[in-house]
Amino acid sequence: MRRRWILAFLVAPLFALAGESRAVPITVPTGLSPGDHYRLAFITSTTRDATSSNIADYNSFVDGVANGVAQLAALGTTWTAIGSTASVNARTNTSTDPRPPGSTGVPIFLLNDTKLVDDYDDLWDGSIDVAFEVDESGTVRTFTSVWSGTNGSGLVSIPLGNTFGGTNTGNPSATFVAWIASFTFLSVSSHRFYAISDVLTVPVPEPSTALLLAAGLAALAVHRRLKSPVGNVPNRASTRLAR
Repeated sequence: MRRRWILAFLVAPLFALAGESRAVPITVPTGLSPGDHYRLAFITSTTRDATSSNIADYNSFVDGVANGVAQLAALGTTWTAIGSTASVNARTNTSTDPRPPGSTGVPIFLLNDTKLVDDYDDLWDGSIDVAFEVDESGTVRTFTSVWSGTNGSGLVSIPLGNTFGGTNTGNPSATFVAWIASFTFLSVSSHRFYAISDVLTVPVPEPSTALLLAAGLAALAVHRRLKSPVGNVPNRASTRLAR
């Protein structure tokens, strides 16, 4: 019995590691059809300060984190930070402004195949569908804070780069307005960031090899039938006269 306990103790960490290695980001959500448009979002696994007042610095940070993952780099998209500086609102920086009326946008998904929100209106209405806790590898990150500088409407609150009074953060475990507007920390401290992709399109599958082969054979048969000369068909009346 003791040997079994020892074996279980030694093998358990291996199963845990195997489970972690299987976590990969899902970049095409299930339930969508070829040609559908959508966006992806995540929280960064790495952290940085919020001392810069230039939104481009944060965009560059999250874009670099995303492109460090092969599956995300293969999308060929640009990633921007869901955050606000004193001069740029988050919904402007991320092109998620629900105005003018009718420009509701597209659904946004996390990288574990869960829908974050239905559209841009839903993103900035004060609540989200699920906790925003999934990082760029598809791993859930809990008990953490995310720099935002933003209020529940996607507008600047206590901005990124506010080195005197601190910067607003969000709580990714919350599904109400606290997901984007929660506590304030000194900008020199380190926290994660929310990131969002440009608009993506579900790819249209290419025809399979078998389908292409079948189509080719059918076309060849039609071609041969059309090419066959009429004169090769014997005329029964002429044959009787000849006899």
